[in-house]
This record gives sequence, C-alpha cells and structure tokens, in this order.
Amino acid sequence: MSLRRSGVNPLSYVGVEATQPPQFEMHGRAPTANDYISFNVGTIWLDISGLSASPKVLPTNEQIYMLVSKNNRTATWVNLGGGDMETLTGDAGGAVGIDVNDNINLFGSHGINTLGDPVTNKITTAIDNAITLGDLSAIGAGSSALDCTTGDINIAAGNLHLPDTDNAGEKGVITLNGARMLHVCGDRCLFVGESAGNFGVSGQGNVGIGALSLGSLTDGECNCAIGHLAIASNTTGNDNIGIGKGAIDSITVGNRNTCVGVTGGALLLTGDHNLLLGYGAGSVINNAESNNIIVGSNPGVVGESNTIRIGLNGNHAGQQNKCFIAGVRGITTTVADAVPVLISSTHQLGVTSSSRRYKQNIKDMADESSVVMKLRPVTFNFKSHPDVPAWGLIAEEVAEVFPQLAVYNEDGSAETVKYHEIAVLLLNELQKMSKRLAVLEKKLKG
Repeated sequence: MSLRRSGVNPLSYVGVEATQPPQFEMHGRAPTANDYISFNVGTIWLDISGLSASPKVLPTNEQIYMLVSKNNRTATWVNLGGGDMETLTGDAGGAVGIDVNDNINLFGSHGINTLGDPVTNKITTAIDNAITLGDLSAIGAGSSALDCTTGDINIAAGNLHLPDTDNAGEKGVITLNGARMLHVCGDRCLFVGESAGNFGVSGQGNVGIGALSLGSLTDGECNCAIGHLAIASNTTGNDNIGIGKGAIDSITVGNRNTCVGVTGGALLLTGDHNLLLGYGAGSVINNAESNNIIVGSNPGVVGESNTIRIGLNGNHAGQQNKCFIAGVRGITTTVADAVPVLISSTHQLGVTSSSRRYKQNIKDMADESSVVMKLRPVTFNFKSHPDVPAWGLIAEEVAEVFPQLAVYNEDGSAETVKYHEIAVLLLNELQKMSKRLAVLEKKLKG
C-alpha cells in the first residue's frame, strides 16, 4: 500500500485505509447497524445473552453474526444462526449433499439436535430418522463403520436387527476381539460363543452355545450343543445333544446321541443312539459304538454296543459301593415266568442259561456230586445283625472241600458260595440214594 503526505495538513495522510484482520466479539446482545466503529469487515459476533451467571450453563439462544459491509456509517451484519439451528440446508433450501471434493458426509433435512450438559460431560444427540452407516463405496466386512472409543451403546427402546449370516460370514455377525461371538445361520439356527457354529450351515434347528460348539457343522439338523467344544466335529449328524465341555466333541456323522457331562463320549466318532450321563461317561468308546446307556463316570468299553453300564466299581474316584433300586423287593412280576438274577465278577447282571442250545459235552453227573455231602452246614449271626439268626455255609470251608462251588473276590479270597448250584448237586445225591433204597427194598422182598 502506498502513502504520501498531504499539503493541507502536514500531519494528514491521504490514500487507502489500512486493512485490519477480522475480529471475534462476544457480547450479551445482538449487533445493530450502528456497530461499525472499531469493527472490521469479517468480524464474528457471538450473542451470549442467554448465558446466565449462576449456575454456569450453556446459552439456549446464542446467535452468530458476521459483519459483511460498512457503508455510510451503517454496518450490515448477517445472522449465521446458532443454538436454534436444527437443519443443515443448501443455498436453495434443500438438503446439503456431497460436494465435488467429497468433503461433506452429512445428509438430510431431518435435523441433528444436540444438548450439552457440562455437569455430566455428555452430549445427547436426537436423530429424527434412520442412520445408514456406509461410505461412497461399500465398507467391507471386518472394517469399522462405527467406533465407540469409550462408554456404552444403549438402546432405550426398539430392537437390534441383524440379517441372516451369509456363507462367508460377511454380514449378520457379532464379533468379540475379532472372533465371531453370535450369528444366525441356516434355518432357525443360533450360535453363541467364540467361533461357535459354522458359516454356510444348511441344516435347521441347530443351537450351539459355547466356544467352538458345533464349529464344523454343515447340514446336520436339530443338534444342541452347550459348552466349550461340545459336538465340535459334527458335520452332518442329526439330533445329537451334548452338554458340557468336550461332550461328544469328536463325533462327525453320528445321530441321536445324548451326552450330559464334561468329556462324555469325547472319542466317539460315528455311533448312534448312545445315552451318556456323567463326567467322562463313555469316554473310551472311540468308533461306531451304538445303543449304549452309560450312567455315572463309567468310561465304557471299547467296541461295546447294546450295553447298559451304571456306576463305577473298584477303587476309583466316583466309585459306587452300594446299590439300592426301588420297586423290586416285595413286588411280584406281572408275568409268572420270573427267574433269579445273578451277577458275575465283572458286575454283569443276568440269568443262568439252561437250554441245550448253549451246552456241550452233556453227560450224567454220576458221583461228581458226592463231595457236596462233605460240606458243613452251620448256623450263625452276621456281625452287622447280631440278633438275627442265619444259616448257610462258610465260604473258606467250601473253597477247601469243593473249590468249584466257591466265589472269590479280586484278591483271590473266598467271598461267598454258589448256593444256586447246590440244589442240582443235592438232587443228584437224592437220586442216587433213591436208587439204593430201591435195590435194598427189592432184596428185602426177595
């Protein structure tokens, strides 16, 4: 800018007025046309007349003005809006769109209303219409569209809607630390837990709750898994229930198995119709074993099917030393063909088979029963019932006289006697005695 001294007054200058930078003014009133002195074009004026002294709260009607011209000692101020502004519009009054540089990503004329609270340090934003999170190009799965760095997301009313999970898991998935945590896949299927379920499931009615539960499922139906790794390897099996960590987790195509218990049936691969109840129940069956009922911590037997095993014998954790079954004593069978039930040294219940279909080398007993006459019947009292009279044989004596008739425990000691076999031995002796009497009678008559 060029300046020169005037000839009228040696202290006067003529020329262009110096340009001053715009200012920022904050006053308790709105500007008027007379507010031109000391204000330069471009000055911003904030009307804070709504600000109270106590308590300190934000003004409710603050307005922003800009000085755009000063002509003939008259200021022209333009109201830029303020606290009451609710709608962002363009020059023509319509909604603001994206400019050529893609700088504005806020659409709509429905308004964004904010109310700040300096006490709680919160801003409440009321949005009058739906929000679609996206970009000029689609945001891919795994990329963040909404970040909440602190605090929670609360839904006071309404619902959270998710689409069905697609085969690639690119939609309809809630993740935790990068791993899928909840998704719905297939027909009426639900999977909850880290990496629970599988993408692309075509079967229906499956429920997996727990990390990796039903994690390999493809088109199996009506499976229910609850627990970490429960039924984790099943692909096409149907109607399986596994409750507990690792319950039947190796089964791949088995059907209608039910397991309740941690690691129950953990090695079973393709078996069907097994019922396993208890910690580690059926834990050693490892192939296609089927139709077993195993209750308690009994591990079962490799390769065994169509078997019921209840409880665990021997010196093990979880063993059972007594068995009480209601509905047996004092109850007459509904069909009059009952037979005695026996138990083997392996704890198997059963009956004695008498049909010749199961026997060979059949011959008369002859004198093999004679040794039974050397047994000593005794009377006694059990130590647990000292006042109750009893009678029978002494197992140790039977083992010395007739070892085949004694029953031995695990350490080889005589435990009891095969009382059910004594009858046939005595029958043979009675028949021999009857023959002798017949011979004597014949001699006496002769």
